[in-house]
Amino acid sequence: PANCKMKRKRQKTKTNAENTKKRAKETDEPSADLEIHRNDLWRAFYQHAKERLAPFELDEMSLEDDDFIRGNAADGIVTYLKSALGNWSSVCGKLESAETGSPFLLVACASAQRAVNLIRELAPLQGQTKIAKLFAKHFKIEAQVSYLAEHKCHIAVGTPHRLFQLIQKDGLKTSRLKYFILDWNWQDQKQRTIEKIPELMRDLTDLLSSHILPLVKRNQVQIGLY
Repeated sequence: PANCKMKRKRQKTKTNAENTKKRAKETDEPSADLEIHRNDLWRAFYQHAKERLAPFELDEMSLEDDDFIRGNAADGIVTYLKSALGNWSSVCGKLESAETGSPFLLVACASAQRAVNLIRELAPLQGQTKIAKLFAKHFKIEAQVSYLAEHKCHIAVGTPHRLFQLIQKDGLKTSRLKYFILDWNWQDQKQRTIEKIPELMRDLTDLLSSHILPLVKRNQVQIGLY
């Protein structure tokens, strides 16, 4: 059961999953690399979740091929998002139609400093995109709940634990969420990725099992491994 289950064909209505699946063929990321990352994610998730979830619950969360988007990550996160999702204006829509505290895209990363760096990299999108900073360093969770209650955003960037806390407190809403981007290939000073940092992987497992994977299995959300 620890192997990621990949079903190449699954009948679906025409959703964002079908559209991004078509664009995947046009990207430069080797499908073999993406499959390796998918399997690594599932293996790490399984190892941390198996003590908390029953086998049938884990089976229900098994990841399939079209649960993922694919983009070209060679030139940074902006290129990755545009290659995976297509026309950015169409994807993010008009901010006026958004709800407060309800982004369409979440980015989960390892640390506050990494979140700051990613937000800087996303600067070319900020003319048409509002980005919420959701990490613990220098920001109290109560202040972030209040901020989300009063502001609309397209993208939220934060650490797994803080994202989990904000969803639990209903400050961060997932009703409009379409994409969950995981900063999977980033390495810290010890050359560790998220999967190699136990406390981070535990936090990510909580976030995935409680709030993200249920949406993936309902075909509302797709995962990106950046």
